Amino acid sequence: MWNWHPASISRWNWHPASISRWNWHPASISKWNWHPASISRWNWHPASISKWNWHPASML
Repeated sequence: MWNWHPASISRWNWHPASISRWNWHPASISKWNWHPASISRWNWHPASISKWNWHPASML
């Protein structure tokens, strides 16, 4: 029982008005370094993803 009922989610404060406390504002996201140029540091480049074994052929 994880209580993922829509009515119970309110306890997690996922209300649009309360999300501002999580600093998900487009202007503040820059602090998380989600800029396309900086993502390369996370190795999400299509060529490097093969190291994570997410290749369709390896899913078999």
